[in-house]
Amino acid sequence: MFLRYFFAKKVFIEEGIRNYKGPILLINQLEKYDYFGVDIDFEYILANDRDAFTAFVERVSKAMRANGYHTSV
Repeated sequence: MFLRYFFAKKVFIEEGIRNYKGPILLINQLEKYDYFGVDIDFEYILANDRDAFTAFVERVSKAMRANGYHTSV
């Protein structure tokens, strides 16, 4: 569980990673493997990380829609 929490903190919270290139990397993989979209499934998100998680999902969803891909959470 610690590693999952640590990763979530890295992706959602820490300055410098907040605007990381994740959506671009995801789109590259979707194109490479001819996928239709991405499923975001993080577990053990703490209540005080909810806003950061929501912002992350919004960023990814916006990038996916702009490139014709689907997002599920």
